[in-house]
Amino acid sequence: MKLSRLVTFRSFHYLKPFMRLQSVTFCRKKHNLSSKDDEVMCPMKLSTLFVPGRYGADMYQIVRPVISVDDISQNLPSIRKSCLLRGINIDLENIVDLLQQLESERSEFKSFVEKDHQYIEELKHLHSVNDESRLNSLKKEHEEFINKLKSAKEKLHDTEELVLPMVKKIPNLIHFLTPLKSDITEEYSPRPTCQNFVSASHVEICKQTSLLKFSQNTAKTYYLKGALSELELAIQTYFCNKLKESGYGAMSCVDFCKSFLLEAVGQDPFSVVQAIPIEKKVERGQMLHLVGGASLEAFCAYLTNMNISKAGLPMRYFSIGRRYNAANCQRTSFDLFTVVQSSNIHCLTLCKDGHSEDEEFESFFQFIFSCYNDFKIPFRVVNCSPRNLNATESRHKQLEIWSPAKQMYLSVAHVSGRGDFVSKRLHSTYGVEHNVEGYCHMVEGVAVNIPVLIGCIVENFQKPNQAFHFPNELEFLQRLIED
Repeated sequence: MKLSRLVTFRSFHYLKPFMRLQSVTFCRKKHNLSSKDDEVMCPMKLSTLFVPGRYGADMYQIVRPVISVDDISQNLPSIRKSCLLRGINIDLENIVDLLQQLESERSEFKSFVEKDHQYIEELKHLHSVNDESRLNSLKKEHEEFINKLKSAKEKLHDTEELVLPMVKKIPNLIHFLTPLKSDITEEYSPRPTCQNFVSASHVEICKQTSLLKFSQNTAKTYYLKGALSELELAIQTYFCNKLKESGYGAMSCVDFCKSFLLEAVGQDPFSVVQAIPIEKKVERGQMLHLVGGASLEAFCAYLTNMNISKAGLPMRYFSIGRRYNAANCQRTSFDLFTVVQSSNIHCLTLCKDGHSEDEEFESFFQFIFSCYNDFKIPFRVVNCSPRNLNATESRHKQLEIWSPAKQMYLSVAHVSGRGDFVSKRLHSTYGVEHNVEGYCHMVEGVAVNIPVLIGCIVENFQKPNQAFHFPNELEFLQRLIED
């Protein structure tokens, strides 16, 4: 079959080259699982990540986020600044007071538990020596103590239920290179100011040339045909080759994850515009969500409770595959810019500290910058302000390319710095074998959103008669699929 006859069905199938995963040492830590096996419905307001002890038996809790009162107290001015710039309203002083109270109550409860063990051992001993008098006396004393133990436990659970929802709202710190007031935008390869014909949209062009077809039933399903299927394969090959040359290893990730992973990266698993649940039935408090293998959530599914070999840092990975955008589920537009399921290439770098993170951030940004220079399409770079950051991001830069039909720039790639914020939520650590030395710093981003890039290529290289052929300016892509 000739390549020009290939049809790509985007709803269930995508092209995914088989690439070798570079070697890496992982040490799996012991999971903290709940003891109850039956399925329960989790209250909508209950976090699936910051779980109060009262709901521990009902929630499938895989990991407990690191909550350090000392870290919060020491960084109080920076956290307050981050909240103010992001528009988050929380009482930090009250949170610190409650966390200190929580630590005190945990310590008190722990001492009660230890004393309870002592009672049990003493009761066993008295039973073994048949000392009925002392045994009965100690049983009564133990029963009174159990009431105190239960009271201490309830007190601890009350404080947890009060403070954990507040702690969940604390955002990451703002990176010093993040613009504080508003986004900073820089344009490159200025867009053309005039042309001899009216620009048509990629949908109009592809409809006339039969290169793109959307399902009659839904805008979520589409087909790429002929030159567009060739173009998709060429784009995938181009970015995969470039990433491997830059030291990134390919990784195959899962398409779905549990609710706590969405929360860990700053998404709301109960929001219809941020999550796509694939099971209405909740499994011990955790839903399954479609995220796609080319996503940060999918990477984090592997990294949860992992201790990574320190010798291998920084570790650079990329995943090519699906990416699901819940915000597009309700849209009825038929174009490649607003599809629910897109083919993406997502990258993740794990670093040892903030200095290494800054270096990797700039390195990845320069990588995508140089790539889009090759495509000869006007683009701009947006350095996002705190108001436009995810709660777990410390900085974010995105690259946007020009759509002549829409007369606007569209996001096609980005790079994000997360520090060790997400790693502390998921216990993604580094060290030597099972010895933990620190929490991984993360740099992640999208190298390419392929449908957006294809749509903009069609629009920017269209002919006056609304025809589209593989552009001479992108001959380097044509050579990739001919080799």
